Amino acid sequence: MLVLGSGPIRIGQGVEFDYTTVHCVQAIQEAGYRAIIINNNPETVSTDFSISDKLYFEPLTIEHVMNVVNLEQPRGVIVQFGGQTAINLTKELVKRGVKILGTSLQGIEQTEDRHQFEELLKDAGIAQPKGATALNLAEAKVIAPVVGYPVMVRPSFVLGGRAMAVVENETELVTYVNKALKAAPNQPVLIDHYVAGLECEVDILSDGHDVLIPGIMEHLEGSGIHSGDSMALYPPVRLTSAQQKEIVQTAIAIGQRVHCLGMMNIQFIVADRVYVIEVNPRASRTVPFMSKVTGYHLAKLATRLILGETLVDLGLPSGLATPSNHFAVKAPVFSFAKLAGLTCRLAPEMKSTGETIGIDESPAVALAKALANSYGLVTPVKGQIVLLDPVAATNSKLRAQLEQAGLRVEVWASQQLPTLEHQRVWAVVNDDEAQTTIAPLNYYALSNGVPLFTAATSLSEIMSLSRVGAPLVNL
Repeated sequence: MLVLGSGPIRIGQGVEFDYTTVHCVQAIQEAGYRAIIINNNPETVSTDFSISDKLYFEPLTIEHVMNVVNLEQPRGVIVQFGGQTAINLTKELVKRGVKILGTSLQGIEQTEDRHQFEELLKDAGIAQPKGATALNLAEAKVIAPVVGYPVMVRPSFVLGGRAMAVVENETELVTYVNKALKAAPNQPVLIDHYVAGLECEVDILSDGHDVLIPGIMEHLEGSGIHSGDSMALYPPVRLTSAQQKEIVQTAIAIGQRVHCLGMMNIQFIVADRVYVIEVNPRASRTVPFMSKVTGYHLAKLATRLILGETLVDLGLPSGLATPSNHFAVKAPVFSFAKLAGLTCRLAPEMKSTGETIGIDESPAVALAKALANSYGLVTPVKGQIVLLDPVAATNSKLRAQLEQAGLRVEVWASQQLPTLEHQRVWAVVNDDEAQTTIAPLNYYALSNGVPLFTAATSLSEIMSLSRVGAPLVNL
């Protein structure tokens, strides 16, 4: 069996796919087959000489992959665990007569091709935000007013939300459509009406007929922030039973209609109703997190399904698995201190470079554990200062939460660096759309190790869940 890795680590495609590749190889070997890996990243476990039966340290291009296929003559190729890099090779591999193990090219294209995806959801009676595709800027200018501003602009076939943005008017549209066309040349640009709401996602396992949802992850920040940069809570606490039921039914319907074999990731926005915003026909970056907190080894189980076993064979249920008796929070880790001049406002384009996990019987304590090692946030002391930029200062909900917790709010509008002793500052919040890592507030926070939030909604949702004043706990 030939397994495609994800290539060099970059924002949006990192060690999570190394994790899935390694677990896939282990499952193949446990099933009695030889496993071959193609990957070209020395900073991964999957390229360690002891992991696979044979390793080809080659670029993940169709030419190099076909050289290996022609030489090794594998039973088939698994593309499901190599992120978007591997998925993007599927069509060319099939054209050359290569057998794809797992979800078929037809199923992949039903989720990746915009028009097929719309038909899939329409036929199943599943809601999605109003949208259309544009092949150039002129078409985008026509589509956006019809869809209705604000709109989400997304290039096709990219990972990590590259070149994605929420735009409010035609001036912004021109900027971001040009970026999207550059990020994915000769591919359609997706333009959807932006729906504000609660974002959540699921990873599913399927044998082509039955579907298992190990759990639902609820994002603490609302829609408009990339899922890789959002804090995620499992199991959810804000979704109603009815909403969770609809999410499960929708996930099962999609899995069955595309004949998912192995696993896929489905993302939702819950607003006036439940909308599907994206389906990834592959393992996602949430697999290591969900594997740890649910007890299901998702990549290994998905591989066994790809090799022909069923959920029944594996002793697995269908539908939504019984939630764990603990709460888990996944929090992002950012490398802003190492990336001078980087635009750092949280948005649809991913910026985080890692993540931490907090687990506890209390969601508030699980959150505190995750935050201690991601944002570096610890229990506040009454009277500590929270510095807000003028945009964040307009967030009346956040200001009220901070004041109720006994914290002092100060607005910093100067272009000079703050001169406060950093020990007196609990956190810095900058909500300016154009901010970079060298903005005065951000530079002050990053230079002094003060927790920095580049979206006001992040700290507001932390305050809501932790009920600060009750605990952000000492660890």
